[in-house]
Amino acid sequence: MKWFIVVVFNTFPGDVYIFHQPSFDDRKTCLVTLWESRDAVLQKLIEEYGKPMPIEAVNCLSEEVIKKVIENAMADSVNNT
Repeated sequence: MKWFIVVVFNTFPGDVYIFHQPSFDDRKTCLVTLWESRDAVLQKLIEEYGKPMPIEAVNCLSEEVIKKVIENAMADSVNNT
């Protein structure tokens, strides 16, 4: 199972950024890398969005959990249209 760094922004409707690279073999390694590379993570987000974004949460999530969250969000989107 792969693990990824995921950032949730304090925006409406709660934008999410998933770092596809690097991926990790376990949560502990992901969290250690996240902590040690936090400045690089913030810099990458500024590069992507062109400005600092209001961050609500940062965590390491498994590929399984990310897929479930996306599937649920898509189902909610379809049901609300």
